Amino acid sequence: MVGKGQKPDSSFSLPPGLEAAIKEVPSLIVPIWLSYAALEAVFSELALDLPSLTVGSFQSALAVVVGLILYTGGNFWDETIFGPRYSLRFDTSGEEPVLKRKGRWLDRDDPPWGVFPPGKPLQDARMGAAEGCENFSPSGYGGYRKAKEVVKEAGRWNEVEGPLLLSKFVRSFLWPMLIVGVGSTAMGAVKLTLDEVGGATYLVWGGAVLIGFGLTTIPYFHFQVEHMTQLYELAMDQCRKRVSQVATKADQGGNQR
Repeated sequence: MVGKGQKPDSSFSLPPGLEAAIKEVPSLIVPIWLSYAALEAVFSELALDLPSLTVGSFQSALAVVVGLILYTGGNFWDETIFGPRYSLRFDTSGEEPVLKRKGRWLDRDDPPWGVFPPGKPLQDARMGAAEGCENFSPSGYGGYRKAKEVVKEAGRWNEVEGPLLLSKFVRSFLWPMLIVGVGSTAMGAVKLTLDEVGGATYLVWGGAVLIGFGLTTIPYFHFQVEHMTQLYELAMDQCRKRVSQVATKADQGGNQR
């Protein structure tokens, strides 16, 4: 109900769950599309004697299934190639989490291999948030989750979400490229072994895709590091504002006595 003299609220906002799902669509489309293209090449090679409509329908359905599997497996790359370089790994078997492994690039001020993002700014932001925010572990354990809670509570998640969505989009290329690259290389090796036509082409194509796979990790790392660094810095800023507000209220209360 709109009060007298008030303008009706014409703004429209999607439910949070639906909005989050829509933002993930580009990252989902990539593996499905690439799976379809790869399956088309496979079916062409098999030369199945079936109606084109049947083959096309099966190919489309299979591409969706494969694409969904590859999409849900995206976190594999966070654990296997990103984490060992930029994350902290803890042993949680005891009463208190103990730092087990520190990402090997977290102390780097210079870009590793000249192309990857240095890890020290990320680590400084992570530890700054751990020191400046209440209920944060000084070791940095669980820091990402808690920083995310602080930023979302402040209504500023959109300020740091962009690089995360971009990193997921780039990451969605990794599984398809690895599978296509390895598959093409294996196919080329088999064809050459059997002295069949096209073996060298498959080998060149597979090698090119695998090189592309390696190059794709560069923007993936950059976007992920940018997101995490911005998140920790924003969380630290919000925690400092909270402390300042509490101190101001305490001073005002003291002056009123």
